[in-house]
Parts: sequence; structure tokens; C-alpha cells
Amino acid sequence: KNLALFGGVIFVPIMTFGPPLFLFIFGDKWVDAGLIAQVLSFTLVLRFILSPLSNITMALGKNKENLLFTSINNLLVLLIFFVGYYFFNSIIDTLITLAIYNLIYFIARLRWIILIIKDEIYETN
Repeated sequence: KNLALFGGVIFVPIMTFGPPLFLFIFGDKWVDAGLIAQVLSFTLVLRFILSPLSNITMALGKNKENLLFTSINNLLVLLIFFVGYYFFNSIIDTLITLAIYNLIYFIARLRWIILIIKDEIYETN
């Protein structure tokens, strides 16, 4: 809950006002960077909130499964950049695709971590 609030304070302004904020702070040449930051901020806030939960997989001895999950994610991210470069020819469209994929990935990862915790609770009872 606290991480969500803290992440929201940092990332919501960038998600909402990315290009104008960068224009105001850095000048005309940074408007595109503001758009990129706006697109990436959604992914970063999810990563910020969910990253502490990754330690649960280590604590519960799910290192092999975590390695597989993370390796598949890394390969898919590389594939998204390749497909984005080849088909979209636009860094913004590629990053939007990456943000959508990351949303799906983080939901799947959170669901997996919740299942691990539930299994651990039922095994101990």
C-alpha cells in the first residue's frame, strides 16, 4: 500500500503530464523524452510496486521456477523490441507494446506469487 502511494506520487505526474512537464523543465528538445517517460512510467510503477514480492519466490524455494519465468520474460521483451523495430519502425509504438506486455506479465507474475503463497499456507496447515 505504501509503495503504491509513494510510486503514485512519483509516477502519476509523469504518466499524466510527461511531454509538457519535460518541455517546462528541460526545454523543446526534451518533449520526445517526456513522451517516452510517459509511456514507460506505467511499467515502472508496476515494477516498483511488485519488485519486493520477488523475494517471496526465493524464500519459498521456487528459484528454478522463477528462473524459467524470468528467462521467458526476457526473451519476450527482446522479441517485442525486434518486432517493434521491424514492423512498427517507431520507438513509441514499440514502448507502448512493451508497456501492454509488461502489464500482462506483471499480472501473471502476481497471480503466480499469490498461488505460491496459498500453496505454502495450505501445506503448513
